[in-house]
Amino acid sequence: MNRIVNNDNKPNTHFATFFGAVGNDEYSEILLSESQKSGLRMLCQKINDEYTGRCLTLINGTKRSMCANLGAASKFNLEFLETPENWSIIENANVYYTSAHFLNVSPRCTMRICEYASSKNKKFIFNMGAEYLAKKFKKDIEIIIKYSDLIFGNEDEYRAFATEMNFDKEDDIRDIGLKMAKYEKVSSLNERVIVITRDALPLIVIKNDGQLIEYKVKEIPNGALVDSSCAGDAFAGGFIAAYVCGYSLEECIEWGCSAAEMIIQRRGCKLD
Repeated sequence: MNRIVNNDNKPNTHFATFFGAVGNDEYSEILLSESQKSGLRMLCQKINDEYTGRCLTLINGTKRSMCANLGAASKFNLEFLETPENWSIIENANVYYTSAHFLNVSPRCTMRICEYASSKNKKFIFNMGAEYLAKKFKKDIEIIIKYSDLIFGNEDEYRAFATEMNFDKEDDIRDIGLKMAKYEKVSSLNERVIVITRDALPLIVIKNDGQLIEYKVKEIPNGALVDSSCAGDAFAGGFIAAYVCGYSLEECIEWGCSAAEMIIQRRGCKLD
C-alpha cells in the first residue's frame, strides 16, 4: 500500500515513510532493496535474534488464503518510534495510516499516533484489516475509530465489527457504514469518511454528514484476474494518494479502483 501511495505521487522520492521491524537476514535485505527502488523510505527496527516476517499466500482462482508469521515485526516498539530522529519524521508528516493488524504488535504505538494526529489536527487513517480482528481487538478498535478521519474495510470486516458493537442484525451495510461515519469523534475539525469495498459489487463511501456515494467497479474479463491478495491494499493506496493531494472523493475512488484493477492482473504488488 505504501509503495502505491509513493508511486502515485512522487516516484523515487520520500513522499511516504514506512515504520516496521525486520531481522538480520536476506529477507530484510530484499524488503529494503525493493522499497528503495520504489522510493519508499523504510525505517526499520533491526531485531537481531528474530527473522524477518513472512506471509504465505495460496491462490485458487478468485479465492485466496493467507498465513503470516510475524517474526521480527512482532517486536516493533514505542521506544524505537519515539527516538528523536524517528519522531521528527512523525512530526513532519501530515497524514498517518495503520491497520488493525498492527494491534497484534503494539496498541501503544497506534494510540500514540492517534493522539498526536488529533492534537495537531492532522489526518489519521485506519484499515479494519480482517474480520477476526473485530472480535480480538474490539475495545481498541472502538477507541481508534474515535480518532479516525478515514476508514477502509470490506463488507465482511464492517459486519464483523457491527456484530461486536451490537448493531441491529437487520442493518443493511449502508446503515452500518452510516452508524460508523456518525460514531463519536474526538475532533470535529475533520470530517470522517467510511469506505466499504465489496469485491465486484459497487463500493460504498459514506461521510459523517450523511452523504453516500456508490461507485460501480470495472468488470474484469474472465481469466484476467491473476492475484487478488493485494487488491484491498492497492485500492487503499490509490485512494490515499489522491486523498492527501486534496482531490474529491470521486477522484479518490477512481484512483483507488485504478490501482486495484492494475494490481489484480499481476502476481503480487508489482508496479512495473
